[in-house]
Amino acid sequence: MKSPHTQEDRRYYPVLPSIESQTVAFVLAARAVREIRPSYAALLEWQGFEAYLRYHACWQWGSLVSVGEVVTIARVDVPEAFQKRGWFMRYVQLCHALSAGGVVIESVFNSHLLNALRRRDFMVEFEPHCFFLPRSVASGVIVDPSPLCIRTTLQARGLPGMKR
Repeated sequence: MKSPHTQEDRRYYPVLPSIESQTVAFVLAARAVREIRPSYAALLEWQGFEAYLRYHACWQWGSLVSVGEVVTIARVDVPEAFQKRGWFMRYVQLCHALSAGGVVIESVFNSHLLNALRRRDFMVEFEPHCFFLPRSVASGVIVDPSPLCIRTTLQARGLPGMKR
């Protein structure tokens, strides 16, 4: 599979010795160029781990809700030795800590991961197989990201497709 990022993308962040450290460098590099490039994507790779991430300086959820800075986890491959051991949820937490607006997890088709994400009360499934972990809604920070609080706020904004 051809890498979706260009050589130009690579010069903004170094290849570091873990997916986690590459993720931090990716977000910092994306922020550094967000004025001229509000969306940024990269495939990060290290010793069997792969993560295809996108950074959006201002992510729109539908036509009504502007969330702000979001890191999207579009694809992750985890070595078998690390599967079903909590690594992915810790990686989501890292991405969440790095983003001012939240984390989007796209196109989850692995049945074990899909069920695990659906069991998490703080994950909002805004489209089939797509999840959002918000950091803030509008101008107020969600300290306790309970699904009722998130959904009520988003439904009040007229966001279609909210379920659970």
